[in-house]
Amino acid sequence: MELPQTLEGIQKLADLVNKDKVASAFSYTWSTGIGSAVDALSGGYAMAVSGSWDLANIKGNEDIGVGVLPKMEKAVTMNAGAPLVVYNTSKHIEEAKKFYAYMVNPENSLDLLKSGAWLPNQADWYTDPALIDQWTADLPASAKETILSYATTDGAIVQWPAYYVPAYLKMNTEYEKSIDQALSGQKSVKEIYDAIMPAIKSLWESGKVS
Repeated sequence: MELPQTLEGIQKLADLVNKDKVASAFSYTWSTGIGSAVDALSGGYAMAVSGSWDLANIKGNEDIGVGVLPKMEKAVTMNAGAPLVVYNTSKHIEEAKKFYAYMVNPENSLDLLKSGAWLPNQADWYTDPALIDQWTADLPASAKETILSYATTDGAIVQWPAYYVPAYLKMNTEYEKSIDQALSGQKSVKEIYDAIMPAIKSLWESGKVS
């Protein structure tokens, strides 16, 4: 069963768009371009809830600042990205390991890091001043401050459930069938959750990928 805090948090997020009229519209399914910081600015909104990848879109736009996400009791964000895997059954495992090491080294993706499209995947790139300077020099000062505040605060970053929940993809499929109705204000978050949670709970309890 969903927690009351979950319902309250998501409903308040939807209310920023539909009730308070301060944030631009967005959708969970990302079926359109709505929700980006650029769209929010052009639409005259005060804020947009987005991710660090949007920094690449606002580069050079002095009218947009970056702040912490809206919070209830504690500011928390989610770490998400495509995992890179080397299978122990690979016919070329040593080569795969070398390629993996190359891919995960932030020094090899500095252009993407500097643009804000990616963030470093190694902890010392958030604590070592020399390394921090390598990727934050061109970012807005408010973006650097906000990103580092999350990165250096214990418990401020949680892992994407897809990494460790076997049935995540099927659960997500059930979730995205209806959640946009709540985000757009057509129904309350509680109405949507009451309808979808039995199926999601069953998938969770199955512990099966497929």
